[in-house]
Amino acid sequence: MATKAATTKATPKVEETPTPITAKELATILNTDPKSLRRWLRTVTTDRANKGGRWIFNDDSVKELTTKWNERSTKGTTPELTDEA
Repeated sequence: MATKAATTKATPKVEETPTPITAKELATILNTDPKSLRRWLRTVTTDRANKGGRWIFNDDSVKELTTKWNERSTKGTTPELTDEA
C-alpha cells in the first residue's frame, strides 16, 4: 500500500490594515474635546460625516490634521512686544 507524502499548504499572508481613527480618538490625541474637534473639522474640510455619521481617518489624514490643528491652535497666542519706555 502506498503512503501519501505529507504536504504542507502555504497559508496566505494576511496584510494588516491600519486601524481607522475616529474623531473621539483624534480629539484625545490633540488634547481637546470631540465636539470642538468636529466643529473645527467642518470649517477646514468639505467632507462631512452627515447626520449620525462618523468621522473616520487614516494615518495620512491624521498627520495632516494634526499639523493643521497645531498651526491653528498657536495662531495669535504669541504677544508682540513693543518698545515703549
